[in-house]
Amino acid sequence: MADENPRLRSDIQVTRGQAQGKQVMIIQDPTGIIPEPIALSTEFAAVLAMLDGTRSIRDIQYEMMRMQGGVLVASDTIQDMVDQLDQALLLDSDRYRQAVEDLAEAYAAEPIRQPIHIGQAYPEDPGELREYLDNILAQAEPKESIQADAVVALVAPHIDIQVGERVYANAYGVLKGAEFDRVIILGIMHRSDDGLFSLSRKSYKTPLGVTETDLELAMQLSNAGEGVLSENDLAHRTEHSIEFQVVFLQHVLARSDIKIVPILCGGMSHMLTGFDRPSGMPDLASFLDALREAIEDQGRRTLLVAGVDLSHIGPKFGDRMSSHAIVDESEKHDRALLDVLCKLDAEAFWAESCRVEDRYNVCGFPALACMTEVLSGVEGHLLDYEIWHEEPTRSAVSFAAAAFTTT
Repeated sequence: MADENPRLRSDIQVTRGQAQGKQVMIIQDPTGIIPEPIALSTEFAAVLAMLDGTRSIRDIQYEMMRMQGGVLVASDTIQDMVDQLDQALLLDSDRYRQAVEDLAEAYAAEPIRQPIHIGQAYPEDPGELREYLDNILAQAEPKESIQADAVVALVAPHIDIQVGERVYANAYGVLKGAEFDRVIILGIMHRSDDGLFSLSRKSYKTPLGVTETDLELAMQLSNAGEGVLSENDLAHRTEHSIEFQVVFLQHVLARSDIKIVPILCGGMSHMLTGFDRPSGMPDLASFLDALREAIEDQGRRTLLVAGVDLSHIGPKFGDRMSSHAIVDESEKHDRALLDVLCKLDAEAFWAESCRVEDRYNVCGFPALACMTEVLSGVEGHLLDYEIWHEEPTRSAVSFAAAAFTTT
């Protein structure tokens, strides 16, 4: 039986759709805990809206009776619906937490992070994948002012590769043929977790091979980030923001024996008003210091990559208005962020997000904010910027490419 005051999980996505000719609610779980979408009848809608952890079954019964003009809904009926949701792992309950613990334990035992998006986001056959990537990179605009061996950091998208082809091309085009010993990749944690960051020691596999993790550096960063790192790396299991970067890095870099350190960044927007930059957060300064030392290590040529997108606007992301009504303001915010990012002004970057109270849902904010802290003595170059409108949902996502080079 579900908890006394049941709470719906905050990290699931609920949309409306049709199944067998009937209106249903489609529940999707970005974390992968629930592998397939679940269709619920619209009868669940009122109950779902009240599962906030503050109401008991009796409270929900009273609210539903009030909403229906005094028509009584049996408490057993409501309890049955809540129990069904719990069994489906949709509630933040003991059953769900045990399922996460079991999955985390099983995933921890796996030495390699498998390519989850293979055959969907990119071809499974290595030859087809190389041809696919070559065709994308052919769209890159020449950047004579940027030499591959001068690049120390890169901003690239993590949106669907087909959607962001040109921007991916302009990001990774500047790296073609460059040589690095290792790459620190900052992705985005599109799920709730118990830390600001999730660092994985697993090697990443794609159709182009297995890229090993730099275990020595991973251990150093883990020790430095003890207070801000997740207890496990389960967030990496289905997350695409690092996987897509590994695919491109394997293809464009000259050496096949590079190592990576994959780090997912969690949300920081709830901390905007309490601090004026990431290094002011408790326990975070030592982690950022360790990142900076790794990047500046003269004995190992290290590249920093942030796989991020920018604004997410429209009804799909909680806005009442369509993306076309919001996009002018969100683009101003994006470009203001990119401007201070290229100047590596950590406080101005933070202040710009505070100014708009993160109303445009910039998912790449934590990774980019950290980038402003760990890079120094380099010059930023904005390479590309694009906004993709998903017309069926009246929503949009923006993304960009940027490079940082030695001066």
